[in-house]
Amino acid sequence: MRIVRSSAPVSQILTLTNVKNYLNINYEDSDAVLKLLINQATEVVERQIGLLLREASYCQFWDYNEISNVFQLIYRPASSISYVRTFNTANENTTVDSSTYYLETEGNRVYFDVMPSENYRPIDSLKIKYVVSPDGDYLPADLIMATYDLIAYYFDNRGNPDKTIPQSIINTINSHKCGLEAIGGPNSDWGFNIGNRYYLNVDKN
Repeated sequence: MRIVRSSAPVSQILTLTNVKNYLNINYEDSDAVLKLLINQATEVVERQIGLLLREASYCQFWDYNEISNVFQLIYRPASSISYVRTFNTANENTTVDSSTYYLETEGNRVYFDVMPSENYRPIDSLKIKYVVSPDGDYLPADLIMATYDLIAYYFDNRGNPDKTIPQSIINTINSHKCGLEAIGGPNSDWGFNIGNRYYLNVDKN
């Protein structure tokens, strides 16, 4: 299984205005830096726990030996399925009839009533493109506050990359983890270790 981002994130919940209010910053000199730090902190949190803080589309692929009638979507909360496609040994793709599957939002899974009959290629045999649409009501308040604190930490320690992130921030964010170890997981310095074929990039299809 692998996952790729197919659209740039939009609908940022942690806005520049909100962050500046939280940091008590009333000038514009640091706006460019703050925008970068907001994106940096958001990426770290999203990759660490698998819960998105902004809307984006993702494509998730499964190999032939991973195919069943239930597919777990990595990033949550998934709000809709754009399409499901299968790929045969001739590398031809077929869009699956949407009436044969459904999204179960509580478990963030896609269920198939009947699996497509296909001469699947062994790698990237099935692809699901889906939209993740978080909102302020869905996201836990302590997670949002911990992300604000992470941005504040980055801002206060810019130019000092060896400074250790406070354990309280790490603990709060990690408490919302949803099994991300399955696609790499955190490494010893609380970064993101992209392992084997599990990675993020941009897929325009």
